[in-house]
Amino acid sequence: MDQNMDISGSKEFSAEIEVNYNREEELKAFDDSKAGVKGLIDAGVAKVPKIFIRPPDELAEEFDRHKS
Repeated sequence: MDQNMDISGSKEFSAEIEVNYNREEELKAFDDSKAGVKGLIDAGVAKVPKIFIRPPDELAEEFDRHKS
């Protein structure tokens, strides 16, 4: 079980959501790293980690909830 977070500095942005993505594992790896967002920036990360990207249907559901 790989708990390393992909923090590639490849200078490309990707908002793809993977089918077999385990957000909980990646959140734990991020928390365990104690790096925080500043640590990601200091490391030169240019690709937004998947833990910060939410699927469109999840965003729409939240928007609809707050709209009423």
